[in-house]
Amino acid sequence: MLFEKYRTNKKLEIARMNLDLTQINAADKFISEANRIVRPDADDAKWFKTGEVTSSSDDAPSFLNYDHYQMLEEVFKKYHTNLFARAIVRNLSKFILGKGPTIKARSDNKKVQDYWNLFVKNNKWSLREKELVIRAFRDGEVLLRKFVNTTSGDTSIRFLKANSIRNPSKDTDKKKSENVTFGIGTNPEDIEDIKTYYQCNADGSLVKAIDASEVIHIKILADSDMKRGVSFMLSALPMIQKYLSWLDDRIVLNQIRSAIALVRTVKGTSGTVGSIRDAQISEVQDSDTNKQKAFKRGTVLTASRGIEYSMLSPNIQASDVKDDGRAMLLAVCAGMGMPEMFLTADFSNANYSSSMVAQNPFVREIEDWQDFFTYYYKVLFSDVINVYIEHGDLPNNTNVDCEIEWPPLILADILKNNQAREVQHRNKILSKTTWQKKEALDPDIEKKNMEEEQEMDIYKTPFNMPTSPTNQFGSEFEDDYEDEE
Repeated sequence: MLFEKYRTNKKLEIARMNLDLTQINAADKFISEANRIVRPDADDAKWFKTGEVTSSSDDAPSFLNYDHYQMLEEVFKKYHTNLFARAIVRNLSKFILGKGPTIKARSDNKKVQDYWNLFVKNNKWSLREKELVIRAFRDGEVLLRKFVNTTSGDTSIRFLKANSIRNPSKDTDKKKSENVTFGIGTNPEDIEDIKTYYQCNADGSLVKAIDASEVIHIKILADSDMKRGVSFMLSALPMIQKYLSWLDDRIVLNQIRSAIALVRTVKGTSGTVGSIRDAQISEVQDSDTNKQKAFKRGTVLTASRGIEYSMLSPNIQASDVKDDGRAMLLAVCAGMGMPEMFLTADFSNANYSSSMVAQNPFVREIEDWQDFFTYYYKVLFSDVINVYIEHGDLPNNTNVDCEIEWPPLILADILKNNQAREVQHRNKILSKTTWQKKEALDPDIEKKNMEEEQEMDIYKTPFNMPTSPTNQFGSEFEDDYEDEE
């Protein structure tokens, strides 16, 4: 009887083991088959895809292997979260603008300059022009929309968000007759003949079809047959990200280097080791874990016989990678066309004055960008003045051109520059007005200030004569001598 019971229990145990084995094999098979299934990466949408154009455009150049709207979102986020991305954009805008260019009307009619000054005041242009340059380098383009007050003839401008210019999801009458890509409708026969800008929501629903005459579109790093600009940071961001990853690795490496271990070697039985360990216990956390005392700062250890203390630190040889970080930053600077210290704020490897001479490539880079923005300043100036002409406030033959003088970029030797200009002025090559503009001064304001100062000097001491008579030696005459005279 007992034997039968034993045999039955054994059969049940074997059957249970076979069942467990079957379940394990089934689970392994399921896992292996599941691993073969290709799943989309969770952050796949955050990466630029190479080898394909994911934009909705059919005529996008094949070398632009990025999604335009994804780029706009990425560079906007990087500008606000990445230190080096912000440094690139802000340093360029500071060097290009400075305090802002001086804009003077070429027309002899003083009302032209007054109207422009009114536009500058009403639109807070001193602040808006800085945002214009930042948007241009960050997004690769700036879209300025003009609003005209038909009653007064005044012009107001507002920025259009680059992300809002996209293809409408539904066809419109204009869209049928235009070549619409990237939210811009052009003449089907001429891509540079822009007709309409389509402002849409994120889902493609049309907000407004804006006539091209109402928009000033500034795009950088783009060919004339490209409808949208390319961010100045696009080529630099991958290397900047590699540098930040390298920097994180260096931080971890330094943490490992500073992890110094104190090893106590006890020569004796296990009982001796246990007694020493128990003497260091300061607190019992639970039944299985004990917290031991840590040595205080400056503790002097006296080892008894059979006990030795040794300090161990990881032997990590990483001195050969110290130049890798600088090499990455130099690559970014080379692509941006700026010296290293303007990106890193580290002037230990260069001299500021030698980097700001006229022959320096960075100076040429800034001058080239100033020439680029000069064209759009003149376009905006002429558009503002033309509205007043159409409104009847100015004659039809009014000159709508202007002169733009950028602040001096090279301030290495002001004395020599002014001495050279003085020679040019004396030889009737350079006028005082142009001289003042080159110094970023307003000629009208300076003329008014000098007239006021001269007037104050004249009436303070009439004709610069002394207040009391003096002789040829500078001494005052005596009273009796005055009477005799």
